[in-house]
Amino acid sequence: MQATRTNLPSPDSSRNAVLSLSGDRVFGSELGLNGYIISAGDTFDVQYEWRDAFNWNDSLDNVAITLFTTDDDTITGAATPLVVDLSGLSTANNTYETVNHDGIYTSTTNDAGKKLFLSFQGQPGEGSDTNGFARFDNLTLEVTQAIPEPSSALLICLAGISLMGRRR
Repeated sequence: MQATRTNLPSPDSSRNAVLSLSGDRVFGSELGLNGYIISAGDTFDVQYEWRDAFNWNDSLDNVAITLFTTDDDTITGAATPLVVDLSGLSTANNTYETVNHDGIYTSTTNDAGKKLFLSFQGQPGEGSDTNGFARFDNLTLEVTQAIPEPSSALLICLAGISLMGRRR
């Protein structure tokens, strides 16, 4: 199956992914050569460009971005979705639109140490025809790592120092 095409140029004139509503074109990423290992408190933002195409129902259909982990830290393992973020409905027929969603997910302690994966696909609306297509390009996933909290030992030490200062 052909994953990308150039016959509907993207905003940067590069190849773009062809998404279908039938579920036969789901694309995934391991996020780089070694992947990304989640830390508790990481916050994820996503940005991309997409446009509706043949048979896309502008009032029902979305592009879905899914962040997930797996049971064996491989992209083919049994997936556990962390979040599914939807593009929103098309607002301009046959025109690329930019999606910029900040803070789509903040990781928990249960996520920490697991490898993160991402997939994207077309998602049909309720009762929607699944013969529709869309185009997708320029995906960016940004991670803001949590600032580690000071350890309780450090807090106890600081409290002790302040008490010693008051005794003088």
